Amino acid sequence: MHCFLNQHADSDLSFRAEEYSDISGHNNNIHCLAVAINQLATAMFTHQSKNIEQQLKEFLLLASSTLLQMGQNVDRVESKNRDSVYLLLHMIVEQSPFLSQDMLESCFPYVLLRNAYREVYKSFVVTLG
Repeated sequence: MHCFLNQHADSDLSFRAEEYSDISGHNNNIHCLAVAINQLATAMFTHQSKNIEQQLKEFLLLASSTLLQMGQNVDRVESKNRDSVYLLLHMIVEQSPFLSQDMLESCFPYVLLRNAYREVYKSFVVTLG
């Protein structure tokens, strides 16, 4: 999961596509990845007759733990992508009918999300300017 998310959540491209006011999305389609993860998880856990909410809570705990460990890594590539991957986790929770912001905040510090939004937006403004 860690490598996959890093490859697809490049922080340079994770800002919203504001130049197209009629399109609500991101230049690298990261919003599609969040929807796909939720739909695949729901289908997979339904097929396996497992409790979807419980399985997604476990996913959230594992993903949060992995991302927090990634945050301690000083590797350049991982640091560059870290903010975007944080935002992807937030999008997954926002779009899930089984997860809530309270669940996310219980295992992932909100301050990291706030800082990630600020950094991605800042890189978007620098790119435009």
